[in-house]
Amino acid sequence: MSHLVRAVIAACAVLVAGAAMAEPPACRGRDLWGSRPAADIAIDRAKIERLAVDVANGRAILWRIKAPNGGPVSHLFGTVHLTDPRITTLNHGILRDLDEAQVVAFENRAGIEKATASATLGHVGPALFMPDGGNYGQLLDADGLDKLRAALDRRGLPLFLVYGWKPEILIFSLLAYPACELAQHTAGNLILDAKILEAAKARRRETADLETTEEQLAALSDVPMPAQIDHLLATLAMDTHAEDFQETALGFYLSSRIDLMWAFYNSVEASLVRDPGHIDEMWATMLDRRNQAMFANALKLVTARPTFIAVGAAHLIGAKGLVQRFKDAGFTVVPEFPGGGTSSTEYPGGKF
Repeated sequence: MSHLVRAVIAACAVLVAGAAMAEPPACRGRDLWGSRPAADIAIDRAKIERLAVDVANGRAILWRIKAPNGGPVSHLFGTVHLTDPRITTLNHGILRDLDEAQVVAFENRAGIEKATASATLGHVGPALFMPDGGNYGQLLDADGLDKLRAALDRRGLPLFLVYGWKPEILIFSLLAYPACELAQHTAGNLILDAKILEAAKARRRETADLETTEEQLAALSDVPMPAQIDHLLATLAMDTHAEDFQETALGFYLSSRIDLMWAFYNSVEASLVRDPGHIDEMWATMLDRRNQAMFANALKLVTARPTFIAVGAAHLIGAKGLVQRFKDAGFTVVPEFPGGGTSSTEYPGGKF
């Protein structure tokens, strides 16, 4: 997920909610994988487990990467862009790796630094909107529009505020997060990526971006519109369980099972979209293309100096993910916290 979403969320909070809530509501979703699934969500466990087997490098969230020919040692950490304290408390393992790094790199710092969030939104604002005055009254039928309005109502946002936003911008800025998570952010609680940035600054480490804000926006915008609409409709169909989906994602993450997280969400969405091929179109643009660009920039850093890289966990996995790209480039890449179990001790934010 794009860090730019945080800039959008911050601006929406100011426009709609005003001052941050003193005590935002806690998220209280249930794990749809670890408990009895909801009756209206199709979860084929056997299929999901089969799909997970084919996800390369999907059982770790922290990797040690050593440059060839005696080069420096760096680390690659997969994050989730959430505020949950179970993941935002950095333990001595992550802090040790930050201590060893000379550079700490992120997808893009603009959306996770509060000082630049509003300025970033003002700079890229026009790119949020559909071309030629397009809007959801034109894209959606009456049922779809009602579902969108209901999803926004749950987040305390009026439809007019996002009426002309591109669907993928809307999804990854607002609808991907339940109201409770947006409230946590509005109250000033930091996402995992921001916690790492905070720790890097406390250590006076140099920081860097692996992509620009414009590149992030282009990846969202360039998804073909039929795929964007299909993705929006699937997201709206899942929205009444938004807290459950977040808790499910956290469960996979805490056990270092990014392969299962990936298989779970793709399987559920495939059951809801009109054309399953649209899922592949979406990820080819939003992940594969970005991974190629981010890897090129990361390569310059890790070959020169010890670097700590923190990016969304989905960027690590698969044949075109960052882990595989480093392996293919001749780096020695090993997981520091291999997954496969269910203990939170496998998560670098937990205890050893």
